[in-house]
Amino acid sequence: MRRSQSVYFGIAAMSAGLIGALAGCANDATGPTTEIEANAGFTVVRQGLLRCTPQPYAVGRAVIGPNGGEIKVGKNEFKVPKGSLLLPTMITMELPSDTVSSVRFSPEGLVFNPMALPTVKFDYKHCQVPKGLKPKVAYTTESLRIIETLPSASDSTTSTVGARPRHFSRYAITY
Repeated sequence: MRRSQSVYFGIAAMSAGLIGALAGCANDATGPTTEIEANAGFTVVRQGLLRCTPQPYAVGRAVIGPNGGEIKVGKNEFKVPKGSLLLPTMITMELPSDTVSSVRFSPEGLVFNPMALPTVKFDYKHCQVPKGLKPKVAYTTESLRIIETLPSASDSTTSTVGARPRHFSRYAITY
């Protein structure tokens, strides 16, 4: 019985070492656009997202209601037109510091009037845009897997890209 326990613990130690090695590779800044990271025991691939120089963490909040409003965080902005929301709502726009330019909106799942969708505009001056491609806005999971690429308007003269999210979640810049 003692021998089987030591074999079990040996296998567990090797598994932990392998997971640690994978996690150590996750933040390799010299790698390609596709990043692999260890996340709670499973692998997440960040494919197709722009690689950016991390910006300082920032957050903005505002109560926005039926008359609309806006939030600016750094060089990024979120504008809600009149009629988009029925009730005043505390909205948070959070910009994590990461090698991916993304924004996390809350309250998560908030849905807007489809006839008066808000706009989110990202600044991408600190990002590496592959030659010949235009940045777009993507709806992502919390671990930054792309779920959907939104119809986007990119302006290379101001290095901004905008889109109209239908609901709150996490969004990032893709190409």
